[in-house]
Amino acid sequence: THCISSAASDVYKRQDKDTILDYGYGMGVAALLKAIPALENAQKYPLIDGTLEGVTSLAHSGLERLRFAGRNLQDVPKPVKAALRNGWTAKDVLITALNHPELVAQGMLDKPEFHRKTKLLWKTLISRF
Repeated sequence: THCISSAASDVYKRQDKDTILDYGYGMGVAALLKAIPALENAQKYPLIDGTLEGVTSLAHSGLERLRFAGRNLQDVPKPVKAALRNGWTAKDVLITALNHPELVAQGMLDKPEFHRKTKLLWKTLISRF
């Protein structure tokens, strides 16, 4: 995720670059939080602070940067937006982790499939993510 956002940001102006990097950070935190159960099963412990407070803090920082980037995405060129669209579920994952950090260890951050597909359809129709 970071590679996509970093490569895409090299081409565009500074404001776009900050927006892209912030969005990529939020996407990366969401992906990390979703991967925690699998990593822990493999005896890997990626969080410095794996407490509920630590998870909440990490989710909060990812969500804040994602929200900041979201306010500026309209200025980002279309090809970059297409690359960032991969992170369309990141906001929901981060909100869930922020409100229910215990779900991270249980691997239950994703919404049900029907909800995700309906939301993706809606976001595609209104050209948002």
